[in-house]
Amino acid sequence: MPMAEILALLQRAPGRSLSGREILDAFPLLDRTARQATLRALDRWVGEEILDQRKDRRYTFPWNKRIVTGPIRVQRGGYGFVSGPEGSDDIFVAARNLAGAMDGDRVTTLIEKRRDRADTRPDGRIISIVERSRSEILGRFVAGTPSGRLLPIIPRFAPPLLIAREDENGVLPGQVAIARISSNVSHSGALTGKISSILGAADDPAVDVATIAYKYHLPTTFPEAVMRAAEAIPAAVLPAEISGRVDLRALSLVTIDGASARDFDDAVAVQREADGQIRLWVAIADVSHYVHAGDIIDQEALQRGTSVYFPDRALPMLPERLSNGICSLQADVDRLAVVAEILFSPEGERLDARFFRAVIRSRARLTYDQVYAWLSDAAAGADAPDDLLAQTRVMVELSTRLTAMRTARGSIDFDLPEAEIIVNLRGKPEDIIRRERNEAHKLIEEFMLAANEAVADFLTNKEIPLLYRIHEEPELEKMLELQEFTAPLGYGFAGSSEASLPRALQELLAATAAAPEGRAIHQLVLRSMKQARYAAENLGHFGLAASRYCHFTSPIRRYPDLVVHRVLCQLLESATGIETRQRLEWQKEFLPLGEALSKLERRATDAEREMVNLYKCRFMADKIGEEFDGIVAGVQSYGLFVELDQWFVEGLVAIATLTDDFYEFDPLHQTLTGQRRRKIWRVGEALRVKLLRVNPDWREIDFSPVDMSPPIIAPPQRQQQRPGRSRKRR
Repeated sequence: MPMAEILALLQRAPGRSLSGREILDAFPLLDRTARQATLRALDRWVGEEILDQRKDRRYTFPWNKRIVTGPIRVQRGGYGFVSGPEGSDDIFVAARNLAGAMDGDRVTTLIEKRRDRADTRPDGRIISIVERSRSEILGRFVAGTPSGRLLPIIPRFAPPLLIAREDENGVLPGQVAIARISSNVSHSGALTGKISSILGAADDPAVDVATIAYKYHLPTTFPEAVMRAAEAIPAAVLPAEISGRVDLRALSLVTIDGASARDFDDAVAVQREADGQIRLWVAIADVSHYVHAGDIIDQEALQRGTSVYFPDRALPMLPERLSNGICSLQADVDRLAVVAEILFSPEGERLDARFFRAVIRSRARLTYDQVYAWLSDAAAGADAPDDLLAQTRVMVELSTRLTAMRTARGSIDFDLPEAEIIVNLRGKPEDIIRRERNEAHKLIEEFMLAANEAVADFLTNKEIPLLYRIHEEPELEKMLELQEFTAPLGYGFAGSSEASLPRALQELLAATAAAPEGRAIHQLVLRSMKQARYAAENLGHFGLAASRYCHFTSPIRRYPDLVVHRVLCQLLESATGIETRQRLEWQKEFLPLGEALSKLERRATDAEREMVNLYKCRFMADKIGEEFDGIVAGVQSYGLFVELDQWFVEGLVAIATLTDDFYEFDPLHQTLTGQRRRKIWRVGEALRVKLLRVNPDWREIDFSPVDMSPPIIAPPQRQQQRPGRSRKRR
């Protein structure tokens, strides 16, 4: 039934009357049932004072009323905001007026008289849902009489669904399930649904993965046709595939990865040359040999865009037979690779680079911790093969040169620790630690950066269209905000020109590296930057101070790298160069591809971050009431974000729990200041807290301060808070 269109028809001519027949004649495709439902809806709208009806039963849209159609954003408090036409204010919709609308739905809203609220946005109520944002809801089933309910695991997305007994389909209380939303509405106006699939118990780690995958539309399995195509690929390199390739099987290439890694994109080797020069080989899995543009495996990889990594499992871009098999550079087996061979000067300057397809045989599978132990502990190094130990020392020497070169040209290094979730055999989190980068991590990062930049320079100089990895300069406003934040903390920041800004950021990061407020400042610097993305147009990479940069080193897990491999290999194998027609086709293809792959990358990053936050909630859930030492990592108007010393976990101390005073927020200096006792809370302050509550559904951890001074009873006059406050730090 085209309710929004009917309202639009009447609104186009306010004051003009239309009979029921005239309205129905405007929609000739309606069947008899829909026509009768439309007439009933018209009478209902008259009763709800949306429409007026004259004595001759003709309908009019009132002069003094207005309707707006647009998407709705439902907030945690149950209310929502409807986006109106560009340039107009959003419309506030109270929870009682949502009429079953869900986050993201396209709705028709009747503008009403504004209620007594602090903000000036108009009020409205939903009168019809034009288009649902989703047809299914993921939730936790609760039994009831006469109907059960499915409580959404992501509460913002939808209200609870009523599930009739005959529509439960075997779901048990407490299980997580997916229900298809019915077109029917209960007599109370609630949405109804029917269970379509059951995922399992709410505390099952596999269900957590399914929940995050559902929210972000991440595929968790490969279609059968893709799996059959992968199985048809040989599990070992065939003799015929070696023909025409450079044979590097005698070169002592090694892989250096994390202890839990299973797919090995890259292997590296170095060799000291005359006059202090060092030659580097970066061998990258030749995925493009096995996955051809447009084939069924390629189509699936393009839809995924990237592998997604969770604490205890991965959602790979390629089937396991490729990602952990024939494309993985495992030790002591022949593998096909695309190689960047680069010669560096004693100062770390690239003197020469060549690229070719090769067959390799990795000498050893090394881990970051193993290599770091060799380099830092003589006893551990005594157990290492002499030639590999000598090679790793040359690697560190080259890495140091490359780092110095990048720093000199203005490259910015962020060394923010990340949370590493330690899970037991059942997939439950049993510890959360800071994952630190050591010398082994840094040398591999330097080698990958060098290879990526060398490929980008080579292809650009050949005037070959390329999918670049770009990072645009930050906005001036963001840099001014950064200055305003750091100045009260005692850190100068004077980058004002394109040339001086990278140096100023470098100095700020170095000066705050060991400070209590260092992590918060580093995070703010990172948030002040624009997001790196993929693009057909080369805009340079501000963070790396690179004029040309692309992703080449991870084709097993990133689709943009696979695209670069195809372009590079086609150029290497072409005797006459790349034709103009092919260049134009690539340029046309890469324009939308860059935007699409950037979105898929952000989707994966958001999903990974949310899974880590969920695991943190799971880990802290049994520690309610315990006390911890922490440090203020962020300040907002609604409270303090506190990071624990014992675990890499952060939670909120709501301003309501700071009972020793009444605090005012200073957005310029990011502080909370007590109005009576003048206590100032800022980033870096130590604070002992008690775990108050954990809400896994909202990924939230709440603390309360320990040993607060006696509360002040009489509060001063305070301005009413607007709706729509977010807990997120910005």
